[in-house]
Formats: sequence, C-alpha cells, structure tokens
Amino acid sequence: MKPTHRTPDDRTRVLHVFGRLQRGGAEMRTLEVLRRLEKDRFSFAMVALSAGPGGLEQVAAADGIAVEVCPLGRGFARRFMEVLTRLRVDVLHSHVHYTSGYLLWLAQRAGVSNRIAHFRNTSDGQGNNPRRLVQRAVLRKLIDWHATDILAVSEGTMAEAWRQDWAADPRCRVIFNGLDTSPYEGASEPQDVRREFGWPIDAPLFISVASFQPAKNQVRVAEVFKAIADRSADARLVFVGREVDGYQAQVRELVSRLSLERKVAFAGERADVPRLLKASDALLFPSRWEGLPGAVLESCAAGVPVVGSDISGVLEIARYFPTVTPLSLAESHEVWAERALAAVAVRRQGRGPHGFEDTPFALGCAARSLHAVYAQAS
Repeated sequence: MKPTHRTPDDRTRVLHVFGRLQRGGAEMRTLEVLRRLEKDRFSFAMVALSAGPGGLEQVAAADGIAVEVCPLGRGFARRFMEVLTRLRVDVLHSHVHYTSGYLLWLAQRAGVSNRIAHFRNTSDGQGNNPRRLVQRAVLRKLIDWHATDILAVSEGTMAEAWRQDWAADPRCRVIFNGLDTSPYEGASEPQDVRREFGWPIDAPLFISVASFQPAKNQVRVAEVFKAIADRSADARLVFVGREVDGYQAQVRELVSRLSLERKVAFAGERADVPRLLKASDALLFPSRWEGLPGAVLESCAAGVPVVGSDISGVLEIARYFPTVTPLSLAESHEVWAERALAAVAVRRQGRGPHGFEDTPFALGCAARSLHAVYAQAS
C-alpha cells in the first residue's frame, strides 16, 4: 500500500491508450472524468496509436496530461514497452477494443500490475472475414488471460463485445460514461443559431451529431429528414461531425438528389456542440451500433428529445429519460418522421432536462467507479 501523503513519485501512474486523441465520445468522456480524480493520488498520461492531429492534445496538456504517439507497425512492441518502463506505469487502461489484448500482454511482460480492457462499443467494426475472425479470437484470448479488470460503458456493450455471462466474472464491471452537464446549463440561443445558417428563426430544427462514417448512418438521417420535410416544409437539419473516410460525400450527394440543399447544413466538427444542441428541437440518431452514445446523453442534458435506433446503448439511456424514443431501423422513414415531429411538439412545450444528476450517467458517479478501479493499484 502506498503512503497516504504522497509525493509526485508516490502517485499511482495510469496510462490511457486510444487509437487517436480526437473529439470522440471515449476521449472526451475520459478527460472529463479524470478531472474529478485526485491529482495528489493519481497521475495520468496518454498514448495514441495513430499519428496525425487528433484535436484533444492541447486539452489534455492543459489538464497536465502528457500525450505520446506510438504508432502500430514494425517495432511497436519495443517502443510501447519502452514507454511503459520509462513512465513506470502502474495501471494500463486500454480503450482500443480487442486490440487491448495485445497491449495487455505487453504490459504484463513489462511488469505492469493492473491491466484494464475497456469496451467502448458493441462492435469493432472490422467485419467477419476469416482472417479477422482468427485475429479477433486471439485478441479476445489475450484479454481473458492478461486483464485484471474488464470494463464496459453499458450492459449491452459488455454482453455483445465481451460475453453474455459477464456478470459471473468478478473482473467485469459496467461504468456508464459520465457527462459534465455544466456546458448545457444557462440560456439557449435558438434564434442566433438559426440566423447563423440563414434559416427562419422559428424553423423546427433537427440535428445529427456524429462523425461521418457508415456506422453512424447519416444516410438514414437524410432519408428520414426528407420524410420530415415533406410534412413540415419549414423544417431544417444540421449535421455536426468530422469527416472520417469519405462517407460525407455520399451523404451530401443524397441531400442534393433529394433537393434538400437549402434545408440542410453541414457544420463540420464544432467546439460549440452544447450551444447547437440547446437550440435544436430534436436529435436524429439512427446509429447501427454504439456503446453508450455520447450524443444521446448530451441531448438529454440539453433537454432535447431524441429519436434513435433501438440499439442497446440507446435503450439503456431511455430507461432514465422519457424524451428518448428508441425505434427499429426496420421501421419506415415515415414512422421515424412521425416520431421526430412528435418530439418537436414535446420540445416546444418547454420541457427541460430530466434530473440528469440523479442518473448513473452523472459525472461524479463515473468518477467514483473509476477511482475504485484505480485504487486497487494504490
């Protein structure tokens, strides 16, 4: 047991590993919760497995968290173990799905005592070709052999990404993502946001918040919005999110083909998502798979109704927030449009956030749970 009164060298040293430190749910939620943990007890560093700008390095640095890039590829094992040794890591906390198995194996070889695999999504999104199936099976075995703790952001994520009988394994624990709700407090700017995009100040405003990739299903958002616009000619839609791999071009082409260009805006990656959400009437979220969708939680914090796919993460959030409407992706665009327009009516009745701090998604709840995991290494 380390001493109660710690010098910097006595603190438990935790290393987080991400694919890239970008403005995604896992990265942002992690930074938020780390701010709640005692700086005199824990020190934090981060490793990104992909080179290139991620967008959150400066935010992490402002929190006193050093960020290193250690790209996968030739020589990775040697470089990664050197990082573990140089930083004298006590806890490796890996957020890279099944690839965590490889990192945990290296960490055990380097003498890291606590090794955490953290599942953030129900799927690795890599398909099921024979090579990938074998690779996935090996990585899962490595997690099973080398993880001291297995975490997931929702019950559905744990069951789908890890195993159905996870509750029988004492290493397994669900820690719902915590959300800092302070950016969603205060007055909204609905008229200013509409003016920014050149739209009528009373236009029903729908929003989609997600990086552009097939799993986020923005093509379906455009199709549903077409059905909405056919019923409500003054409705408008704003897409918020960064481009990932060319998928946005497909969405833009569909918007043009549906003759929606004057009613749809592509806002790109934004730092003022809370402002845009608070000005919106409903979030459209037909994602194909998720862990615990941050955009849905953010909408709940902003008091914005959600019409989303009935995947496990959305269903778990809907247990606590009656303004979340889960729908099957098999339902028609018209049914989605009907529910979305009903959500606008709810929003315009002036209903605000629904007791966010009384749910397991409160930031303090996540911080206490993660503290308990890290304290095992103290």
